[in-house]
Amino acid sequence: MLRALLSNIKILAKKSKPKNISKEPYFDKKWGTNSAFQKTVDKASYAPADTADQAAQIRDQILVIFKTTKQADGGRSDFLNKITDDSIDFLRDQRTRMAKAQQEEQLCQNSMEVMTEHVFEVLKSYAYELNSALGYGPFHLAATNAQSVTEVLKFNGLRQPEETINYYRARLSTPSFSLVLRGDKRGIHFFIMPVARALGLSKQECQFLPILRLSNRLDDNGTVCWQTESGRALTPSMVEVICMNIFQRLIDETKLQVRKEEESKSSRGFDELFEDEQGRATAS
Repeated sequence: MLRALLSNIKILAKKSKPKNISKEPYFDKKWGTNSAFQKTVDKASYAPADTADQAAQIRDQILVIFKTTKQADGGRSDFLNKITDDSIDFLRDQRTRMAKAQQEEQLCQNSMEVMTEHVFEVLKSYAYELNSALGYGPFHLAATNAQSVTEVLKFNGLRQPEETINYYRARLSTPSFSLVLRGDKRGIHFFIMPVARALGLSKQECQFLPILRLSNRLDDNGTVCWQTESGRALTPSMVEVICMNIFQRLIDETKLQVRKEEESKSSRGFDELFEDEQGRATAS
């Protein structure tokens, strides 16, 4: 019996003996085979295909430069010095022209702002006198002082501004019409338009013809000169006449609008009176 017990113990020990299990990496499996990652990499396969060609070209360039430099005489040095001096002079002239153009543009811009403010002050003096005489009513005038206004003309897909424009604006308005002064570096435009449409800025102004244009230019002495559409030089006395004319245009347009509103009211009153008469006749 003891012999049989020992035999059973040996059999159980053989069964419980651990097996040798090979641990394989998770990503090592290929179709039909189990293989580990290759630890040797062919670096040549990752090199650019044209490396040898590039090296050959560089060697050829060095060789050509060496040969030509060795064989060249003083003419090449003179030629390169001349090209270099010409290039430096060109760049210097280019910077000078750009600086001059920016300076001239700034002079025209400053002159435009001064002229716009001067004309608007004259117009405001007329408006104050008229308001004092008539008080509040259809001819009461309100002023918006001159200021720089930036408008966005174009947006990109992200609603970011791509194209902008800047104007110097002032406005004098009755309850029905606005006189808009719009200036840029080239001059001043004057518009008369309905009050509600004046809020649309240049998008609405482009739909109206300006009643007057004043342009500026630089003379040979670097002084900004102003002129009318006909090319006549602008003088202080002419500025006063121009202000009177455009102010009169604003008042005339307002008069036409007031007359239209009165006629519309009277026609509505006549229609209502006629309808009442017809109603009483029908009832009787």
